[in-house]
Amino acid sequence: MIRVPATLKLFLAAAVAGAAIVGTTADRAQALTPEQQDPAALVSQLTQSINTFWRQSFARWGYRYRAPRLIQWYNAGRAAPVHRACDDDGVADGYITINVSYTNDTWQDGNSFYCPADEKIYLDYRFFQYLISSDDYVAGVIFAHEWGHHIQTVLKGNRPSGAGLELEADCFAGLSSRYGVQTGLLNTGDIGWGAQMLSLLGDSGTGNDPHGTPAQRKGWFLYGYKTGNARACSGAYR
Repeated sequence: MIRVPATLKLFLAAAVAGAAIVGTTADRAQALTPEQQDPAALVSQLTQSINTFWRQSFARWGYRYRAPRLIQWYNAGRAAPVHRACDDDGVADGYITINVSYTNDTWQDGNSFYCPADEKIYLDYRFFQYLISSDDYVAGVIFAHEWGHHIQTVLKGNRPSGAGLELEADCFAGLSSRYGVQTGLLNTGDIGWGAQMLSLLGDSGTGNDPHGTPAQRKGWFLYGYKTGNARACSGAYR
């Protein structure tokens, strides 16, 4: 589950205005194509890259891989079907409703999540539209993170818990992002945007749903990107 702080609005506003974003290099992110400005088309493009990377990685490790069953889109504020095991909106009816406003200063939260019970990735369509207004990989890194949770499900084993589970998914996102750069889908400017996005999504590492501090989230994503070391990702704050 992605929880978005109010500071994200300032981040996106600065991005649209052309302010510098601290990243791995001074490279600018690649310009958006018309197709990438559509959330579904962007996710479809990223799906091919991320799925190819993990399929090849599992084959190299001698493990059996399976892709997420479905990328499920929903619109915040409207009920969307979800597996009952992941129906955590307070009403166990097999539907999830996340009330979000994207207008003016009333916009407070946006959600994307992975449900291990049905192995689906759930994405808020309007949230992704909002993120794409600044850069496609601001949204893309969230998608890669949720796919990282699916990899945790496939790998099973002694996975970390709490913030460690989220940091491992950040590191896995860094791995698949590295592949995106190697194949020309992304560039180092996109990686800088993604790292900054995860930093803004950091928290104190405590509370009911800790995801790691800003420095931890950015650090583990960049660690996965720079090293390409999946085994080290699995040691994230265990």
